[in-house]
Amino acid sequence: MKNFNADLNVVLDAIRKALPRISRDFYEVEKLQISKKGVTDFVTNTDLKTEKTLVTHLQKARADYGFLTEESGELPSLNGTKNLGFEYRWVIDPIDGTFNFMHGIPFFCISVALVKIENNKTSVLLGVICNPSNNEIFYAGRNMGAHLIDHLGTHRKMRIPHHKDFERVVCAVHDNPHPTGRLNEYIDYVQKKHCRTRIFGASALEMAYLADGRINLLIQGKLNVWDYAAGLLIIREAGGVVRDLNGKDFEFNVDSGIMAGNQDMIEEIEKGYKNV
Repeated sequence: MKNFNADLNVVLDAIRKALPRISRDFYEVEKLQISKKGVTDFVTNTDLKTEKTLVTHLQKARADYGFLTEESGELPSLNGTKNLGFEYRWVIDPIDGTFNFMHGIPFFCISVALVKIENNKTSVLLGVICNPSNNEIFYAGRNMGAHLIDHLGTHRKMRIPHHKDFERVVCAVHDNPHPTGRLNEYIDYVQKKHCRTRIFGASALEMAYLADGRINLLIQGKLNVWDYAAGLLIIREAGGVVRDLNGKDFEFNVDSGIMAGNQDMIEEIEKGYKNV
């Protein structure tokens, strides 16, 4: 990938500039300014300030890149590239897991992806997910592998384990008390195989954990692009697969839920759920 290290360093620098506010506000839960965007959908002042910090610093470093963010929507680049027949765009979720954050639960993250849009096709070039609670950064570049920077600054490569022993599996599921259709059938299948299901409440961080083998399976309903853009690439670069609920490789902007894990496990679920 052209400019991978340069773009990665730009993202890491922007994230590091946003972290102090997140760390400060996380320990001041009672003072958070919270508003509702919809049913069970909240935004804090920290979300808004974090997004502004990320956009400001990314914009300074890459004036020809546009944005798609959770809180502000689409933002044009300062120096457009559409006239070249393609467009680069940052896809940002300033705090994925806001509900956890506003309750002082340390399972949330910053998610930033860089995508290229050409001929109405979107491809993810770079994905970065930062867990502020333990200072871990998960990242991947297209055809560059998936990597982790731990709290000591140590770098290592990530690979998804390839076992399919369901009794050892932790499966992250959506915060939906009444899953329907294929989503419900898949969850029902893995539970009957004695898989342990968990609701963690931050899809992007769950995807990063899956890439590092801490979570083994992800079965969730429809996500927003800022929830999965970075994680989609990180999982695939770690050797995993991401499918929609119809068994097709998950693409950008598909209106469907997802299932992710190692290929053998995913294929067994897709073939076996009908027989349970």
